[in-house]
Amino acid sequence: MLISRKKGPRQPLSLSLGGDALEQVEVFKYLGVLISSSLNWSPHVNAVCTKARKLLGLLYRRFYGLMDPSCLIELYKTLIRPHLEYAAPVWSPHLARDIANLEKIQKFALRICLNSWDTDYCNLLEHTGLPTLESRRKYLKVVTLHKIYHGQFYFPPGFLTPHRGRSNYSSPFSINHPFAKTNAYYFSFFPSTIGIWNKLPSWCHSSDSSSSVFRNYLTSLFT
Repeated sequence: MLISRKKGPRQPLSLSLGGDALEQVEVFKYLGVLISSSLNWSPHVNAVCTKARKLLGLLYRRFYGLMDPSCLIELYKTLIRPHLEYAAPVWSPHLARDIANLEKIQKFALRICLNSWDTDYCNLLEHTGLPTLESRRKYLKVVTLHKIYHGQFYFPPGFLTPHRGRSNYSSPFSINHPFAKTNAYYFSFFPSTIGIWNKLPSWCHSSDSSSSVFRNYLTSLFT
């Protein structure tokens, strides 16, 4: 795979390994995530939505009408939503169409669970107490950054540097926001999450990521 910022058709490269020619591809699956040569996450989002629809079909055929809504919602949260969130901090989309496609999956799932086919999405969320998938991804991104910052996840040292100079951020844990020339980088994990991180109160930065106070605060923030 050739990852490049150049627009227009790219000339295929002739690469070989051990005398065997390597096939050049536009999309490659790595650790369950589809990475495209343009760093566009739409192929992965489309694949995730397709898989989730199949699982929803199974949920509908096997359990619809046999369980009460609360049980069906638990099945959705346990068996289907994890597929919509696997490695989400990495591929969290910024394109409106990708965000909408993911939300449509949850909307359909909640309509199945509640047997309420005409209710709009906002009322479905309010009735079930579930946040949007977009809010969930923001939550997961901040929790992941918190663990990286405090060394719970390994990451090469020196990437996250303290914010220096004049700023509106009062927390000593504020992180320098990296400069981004492209949308692909600007909306990627670190630039997009650091922007949220720097607006959090300092007690949130220094708290234990597993504490209920920390997680409840983030939950209330992203609902």
